Amino acid sequence: MILVCGEALIDLFVGPAEGAEMPARAVAGGSPFNVAIGLARLGVDASFLGGISRDRLGALLARILIGEGVDDRFLVSTDRPSTISMVATDDNGQPSYAFHGEGAAKPGVAFGCPPPSVLSDGPPAQFAQRLTHDLHQVQSHG
Repeated sequence: MILVCGEALIDLFVGPAEGAEMPARAVAGGSPFNVAIGLARLGVDASFLGGISRDRLGALLARILIGEGVDDRFLVSTDRPSTISMVATDDNGQPSYAFHGEGAAKPGVAFGCPPPSVLSDGPPAQFAQRLTHDLHQVQSHG
């Protein structure tokens, strides 16, 4: 199995203003999210480790991962809002990006992750325990 770690987010593509409104299209994304899906589509056992919000957008992200055959046991559910990457283009077609992620579901993991239910004896558990230890060290030292 390949464990893909990182962000799952919503790309919000914003069109030009139409009066007082701006049309937008929300698309599931994030490079690691897409890599996990790509691996699963190629028939590779893939799992995704990252924060997924319990909000409506997070539910979409989780549903897509599961529907594409990505192992979901390392998903870290959180009550934080989903991260949104707003993509807009100027008159020349050049994109600009704004990330709305302060306080949002992050790719990083928090204390107690990965979920205890995935820990067992053997190399995967030892790796997960070491990863958790290292994350504790990073978080406690800023």
